[in-house]
Amino acid sequence: MRGVTKEIALPFTFRAARAVAGDEQPVLNISVRWELNRNDFGVGSTFRHTLMENFLGDKIALEIDLGTRLPKKAE
Repeated sequence: MRGVTKEIALPFTFRAARAVAGDEQPVLNISVRWELNRNDFGVGSTFRHTLMENFLGDKIALEIDLGTRLPKKAE
């Protein structure tokens, strides 16, 4: 972000591998939830709200929910 490169460990949760009704291919569900500190990347570091001192919080919550499956085999 903003020219800052950092290595980030993403803790993830494997939720389920299940088949969808009428389809034998299992679906893999993965969830990722983590927080970043915007100051670590220089985001909004010079922004000052004119009326509210704590208008912009330091933490940014990020969430990813991914559902995927293998392609069907060619017959």
